[in-house]
Amino acid sequence: MPEPSFVTHVARTVYGLEPQSIESLEQFPFDWRGIYRVQDAQDGAWVIRLLHLPNSAVTSLIMRCL
Repeated sequence: MPEPSFVTHVARTVYGLEPQSIESLEQFPFDWRGIYRVQDAQDGAWVIRLLHLPNSAVTSLIMRCL
C-alpha cells in the first residue's frame, strides 16, 4: 500500500487538493495499490485509488464523494 505521504503528494501535485486527513479504505492491503478517502481544506471529500504498475509508473483515479 502506498505511504500516506505519497498520497498527500499525489493529491497536491496532480489534483490541487490540500489534504486535511487521509484514511485508507482497504480491508485487505496490498503493496501495489491503495484506496484512500481524502478530506480537503474546503471540506470536500474525495476517494483516490493509486495503482503501482509493473514499469514503476503510478496511475491514479479520483472521485468526489457526495
